[in-house]
Amino acid sequence: MKLSKNWHISDAQIDAILTQLRTAIESDIVTNPPLTWDDIRQALRTLEQPRPEDGRDLSTMQRKRRAAAIRGEIAARVDELRRRGVRNPVTQAEREVAERYQHANGAALNRWLRRNR
Repeated sequence: MKLSKNWHISDAQIDAILTQLRTAIESDIVTNPPLTWDDIRQALRTLEQPRPEDGRDLSTMQRKRRAAAIRGEIAARVDELRRRGVRNPVTQAEREVAERYQHANGAALNRWLRRNR
């Protein structure tokens, strides 16, 4: 069962939760008290932890998306500078974008982009 883009709950996990619910509802034993709604919510939260499809951890995926967005921003700025006839448009665009994202210079931004392809 797929709840959203990054939330995956298998049928076995759902069956396990339903089995726990059934036994909790049907049992009147004091040693096995019924589950509360907080218990159910906590169980679902642990099952619904976002997991990227390709196995990478979430922060890696976020860095890759950010790097792709920065590359697109640089490309757009390069195109604009080329139309204006600016000398070395790629270097200037990288320098401007590096300032915006608080990198030391264009070369430092380039290194970060290469590491986070």
